[in-house]
Amino acid sequence: MTASVERIEQEIALLDQALATLAQAFQTAYAGYLSALGQAVRKQHVLAAYQVCTQGYPQQFLNLSVRQRQILQQALQNLAKQAQANLLGLQRFQQEELKQPAVLLQQEELLNRLEEPTIPQSGCLTENQGSQATELEAMPANVDDFASDQPIAEQFLQTEIPLTPARLAHWQLGIEHGIGKELAAISHQTNRLLQQSNILPSQLPDGLLQHASKTELADGVPRSPNLLNVLVEAVSDIEATQENDDAKVPEILQVLAIHLRLVEIEFADPPTMAARSKIRELIARLKKLGRDYRKKQREYAIAAAQDAWRASWFEE
Repeated sequence: MTASVERIEQEIALLDQALATLAQAFQTAYAGYLSALGQAVRKQHVLAAYQVCTQGYPQQFLNLSVRQRQILQQALQNLAKQAQANLLGLQRFQQEELKQPAVLLQQEELLNRLEEPTIPQSGCLTENQGSQATELEAMPANVDDFASDQPIAEQFLQTEIPLTPARLAHWQLGIEHGIGKELAAISHQTNRLLQQSNILPSQLPDGLLQHASKTELADGVPRSPNLLNVLVEAVSDIEATQENDDAKVPEILQVLAIHLRLVEIEFADPPTMAARSKIRELIARLKKLGRDYRKKQREYAIAAAQDAWRASWFEE
């Protein structure tokens, strides 16, 4: 026998309460995770740059004056600090995005994508990354600033947008996507800085640095964490001849560049790994809650349709 509409509504109300509690748990978990991740990124970014300068291109680094080395090192530290601040700002930025009218994926597709979030790891700065990075520059770099943030559920109560499992999934996936874009941005910006400082080869065009990860070596060459070891083809000038004043020949270069990878950052940093484990537990709870929602919505539709049928039916 189908449950009454009133009873199903009460059950859905209980699911709403559970969703609000889960949303707050996500908010707290990501505050801790992004704080740990930001610190890990600062450490591992500097370590990767150190390896490029001392192991990949030691002579080029030695060719710099003491003052030039100090300027380069300070610039690297500034990039890492900005990345840390941007990561901390992702949560608040994504909460604001969530309030905006947007076309969402179907609920089932969003919840399925929670299993394996797609995070860009290529080191490529997309067209939208620049504008997002600019907006994030004003975000605070202190995790305490997020401790008193208004709970997500309360924010939705002040708008006409209902909090649903799909909306929460959209929020979570947005943060994960933002993390990948930020790692891609700092990787690319660092490689450009190293190139401008005459560490990386000057023949490499900007676009090649952006997409270098697609040509990563797979021939058994050892790969260090957060570094990219690639073979690239560059074009260099040769002495002009009478036949061709603009003669150029291709040159194969082996390039060691920065390529921050989320999985490697987490693996090397226990606090970040522990915080990620909490998020995985919450994702599992959200997937189950989403299934329960779909089940109750289906039951509600059936019960309401049956009531409507009986209300309009009459014997001739």
